[in-house]
Amino acid sequence: MAAEIGFDETGIEEMAIAVSELATNLVKHAHGGRLTLTQLAAGGRAGLQVESFDGGPGIADIERAMADGYSTIGGLGYGLGTVNRLMDTLHITSEPGKVTRIVCQRWVRSGAPGALECPLEFGVATRPHPAMEVNGDTFVVKSWGESALVGVID
Repeated sequence: MAAEIGFDETGIEEMAIAVSELATNLVKHAHGGRLTLTQLAAGGRAGLQVESFDGGPGIADIERAMADGYSTIGGLGYGLGTVNRLMDTLHITSEPGKVTRIVCQRWVRSGAPGALECPLEFGVATRPHPAMEVNGDTFVVKSWGESALVGVID
């Protein structure tokens, strides 16, 4: 489906990872549910929406569930964080003890590989605060075509 919409090979693989993670969560955490994929078209762009819906048990702390390394069943705990990084948008609504609904979208990136390259180069250096031993900072740098996304989390 992603290939038919126009995603490149990397986009297809990243969509497969996100969909697989959400489907796995339905089986492992909710013991079933519904996963729906819908083609998107808006403003000349094409994309894919993935919706995961289940009847419980819900997510008690969504922010904590999104943090890498957190798992309620002893797994690696990178699932929802990975989905968040791979998709363009991610919205989670959950009522503990009841339902969880996750809706995420990914749009086809406009710059095809080998087309125009981003005219900027990026370098990142992080270090802990002088009074700390552990560095809590993180960053993301992604570029495609003539565009770039840079995020810094302090």
